[in-house]
Amino acid sequence: MGVIYGVLLLVLCFLTTYLITKNFWQKKYEEEVRKFNEYQKKIKEEKEKEKLKLIEELRKELEKEKIKILQEYEAKLKEKNKELEKLADTYKQKEKEYYFYLSQLQKKENELLTTEKIYKIKIDYLDKLINEYHTRITKIPNLKIEELKEELKRSLEKEVWNEHFEELKKIKEKAKNEVQILAQKIILEACQKTALPVAKEHSVSFLTIPNDELKGKLIGRKGRNIHLIENLTGAEIIIDDTPQKICIFSFHPKRRALAELLIKEIINEKEISTEIIEKAYQKVLKDFEEKSFQIGLTVCKELGIENFAQELIKTIGEMNFFVTYGQNLLFHSKEVAIIGKNLAINLEINPLNVIRAGILHDIGKILPNQENLPHQTIGANFVKTFEENNIVIEAIAHHHQTDNFPYPECYVVSLANSISHIYGAGKAIDFDEIFKKLIKIEELCEEHQLVKKAYAFQLGREIRVLLKTNKLDEKEGQFLIKDLQQKIRNELNLLGEIKINLIYEL
Repeated sequence: MGVIYGVLLLVLCFLTTYLITKNFWQKKYEEEVRKFNEYQKKIKEEKEKEKLKLIEELRKELEKEKIKILQEYEAKLKEKNKELEKLADTYKQKEKEYYFYLSQLQKKENELLTTEKIYKIKIDYLDKLINEYHTRITKIPNLKIEELKEELKRSLEKEVWNEHFEELKKIKEKAKNEVQILAQKIILEACQKTALPVAKEHSVSFLTIPNDELKGKLIGRKGRNIHLIENLTGAEIIIDDTPQKICIFSFHPKRRALAELLIKEIINEKEISTEIIEKAYQKVLKDFEEKSFQIGLTVCKELGIENFAQELIKTIGEMNFFVTYGQNLLFHSKEVAIIGKNLAINLEINPLNVIRAGILHDIGKILPNQENLPHQTIGANFVKTFEENNIVIEAIAHHHQTDNFPYPECYVVSLANSISHIYGAGKAIDFDEIFKKLIKIEELCEEHQLVKKAYAFQLGREIRVLLKTNKLDEKEGQFLIKDLQQKIRNELNLLGEIKINLIYEL
């Protein structure tokens, strides 16, 4: 019996110990769980605070960038507005002068017509006198009437001419001088009107992209990508709110072409980084040089030129991307070579040197000009480094002279250059009509009461309209666009699409 009690007691002690131990570890476990949950909650709160802080920093940074871009855009817009207003004032002043000289010319023409009428009256009077003399003379017998009549007529003509010769001479000289002045005014006015469109044509390129989302990728964080592209190519990249358009600005055609090729190369990349841009630029530059070399090689083969250095051939190819006096520089140089060849053959001069000098005569226009030298001197010095024939070098150096040529070939190249420029000027585009049409389009848009200012681009096919209000909804905006398009078509008889972008005032 004692054994049973002992066993029971032992079991009871074991159970008691187990329950106490279980309760102790259960409380410890719950305490650890509670601490873990508090620690996890604390970490979550810290991460949330850090996330909110980062979002706030990004928001402030984007806000600053937005303000900066808006300020730059407004500054450029104001500058363009001032330029256009100044150009409009100049145009109005020249128009007033033109009409003034036109009225003066009309006045002189009326004076000449009046003088002509007076002379006609005098001639009629003289004819009457002659008839009277004729009647009287017929009454006198044995006289040669025809001889007397001719003598009398010559005498009267001489007397009238001597009497009014100085006056007629003065009128003619004065009219000639006034016509010369008027012609000069018209030519200067035409030059001023065409200066802006020509500058735009030869300094700005527009690149079309698939969608506007690519603009942000192209700009990069804080503008890193776009600044790197500008530094590498030397061209200015303008990205504004024009849908699916990027503007590339540079007066240097090669830089503009490289920038366009580089953007086309990287635009379809999933991610654009500085490393990708630099790698793509090296590829584009290599492709550009190879393309220039092939163009130069093709031209040399067409002209039958041999033994040119590879650097010279590549530089000749690069002339294809430059313009001189409205002509493609390579086409002009090739034209000079062909014209010079024909002149040399007819003058019995060796045409080979003339062809070589003709294709190279303007090569100095695309070379760096560190010392501000004339392009013919730069070109001659550059060609001299390749041990070219001295006749060719002298022809390049003297192609703008009119006398004192060291070789006959120099005269032929100079003459061929002048002929090419004259021929090219005859094929120039009439920018005056284009400029007038753009001005008219802008005036028609600005006649609307909601329009503050209008700017026409791409030969009038794209118009940016700055509104006086920002309270137009989408329907009202589309109605305004339709109204302006219809007005322009009716007034100017334009066919095809006219794209109008509305810019709301902030």
